[in-house]
Amino acid sequence: MKQPLLDTIKPGELIKIELKERRISQKEFAKAVGVGESHISDILSSRRRITLSLAKKIEELLGIDSKIILDMQTANEIVCKNNGCSDSSELDAKLILNSIDEEVSVKTLLKFLKKRFKTNVEKLEALRHYYGLSSNVSVTVASLTQGCYRKSSTTGMDKRMISSWVVLAHAISQTVKPIGTYSHERIEELCVQVVSELHRNGPNLIKRLIDLLSLYGIGLLRVDKVERASIDGYSFFNNGIPYIVLTCRYDRIDNLAFTILHELAHIALGHTAENKSQLNIDRRSYDEDYTDAFEDQANQYASEMLIPTEVWKFAPTISAIPAVIKSRYKKWAESRNLNPWIVLGRLSYETGIYKFPADESRKINGGKEVCHELTA
Repeated sequence: MKQPLLDTIKPGELIKIELKERRISQKEFAKAVGVGESHISDILSSRRRITLSLAKKIEELLGIDSKIILDMQTANEIVCKNNGCSDSSELDAKLILNSIDEEVSVKTLLKFLKKRFKTNVEKLEALRHYYGLSSNVSVTVASLTQGCYRKSSTTGMDKRMISSWVVLAHAISQTVKPIGTYSHERIEELCVQVVSELHRNGPNLIKRLIDLLSLYGIGLLRVDKVERASIDGYSFFNNGIPYIVLTCRYDRIDNLAFTILHELAHIALGHTAENKSQLNIDRRSYDEDYTDAFEDQANQYASEMLIPTEVWKFAPTISAIPAVIKSRYKKWAESRNLNPWIVLGRLSYETGIYKFPADESRKINGGKEVCHELTA
């Protein structure tokens, strides 16, 4: 005879009893074990699986053996399946989705597919098909988030959302294959041509850059931004093909120029290579005081390619009035066939002076028309 589902005590119920006995609120408990209140609410109502690490934290706090918690959880899942629970597949999918959501934002990734998913099973299948995510999501995310990237130092420090954007970037890169074959010996030649295009700006700049990099065997994509993930650019190799992914965060030529040269620098300097990654997205990278030699090298490479030191040393003197600085540097830039805003961008980077009167010439010509998407 099958054991009735209600005869098996769920671990969430046991924890709830302990919390009541000890007069510990869900909010206090969530803070003590280091997870969100909604996370604990899902566990107490048996909508979310308890991981081994969390079970050990619960054991430390409440004295409930972690093995007992996990055994109870497994027993409940077996009983549910044996009794033919009508929603057992939905429950299984929900548990896996919750596990994935701890590493990346399920809601964000599904939103980019621009399709309505009615069931948890459908959502899980979409994540597997389009993003390659399943119950072993931590391994998948760890493998994808190895690469070189550039981001804001003051905002967008949410590791989970950064990982979400990187997973999205990798998924979209699967839809783009460059025309040419990549050769490391030609990377500097490419950079010279990219710099020329950037200083010229001109019609359909993004499309021209995509086509140019494609001829050199490099995939270039622009992907929409993700909330709380202020990444500007990301570079990585996939099956021998280097990819650069830029976010559609800004419609500014100076931001585009420095970011794309920064990522090309990572490739040129060997920071990004097949099966090799010195830069990982981890907590160290979010500390403003933390510096990385590879990032410094990429910054220097980008600055030198955009405006060589031999040219920059003849730049005008700096005035106390931003409008005067802009006027002087614009004339100087145009006399040397340099883009005024790329020049002002470097000046801002070196001096911290950012408040220059903006105008239409700062916008990327044809920038908004190109933003790669992933659709179901």
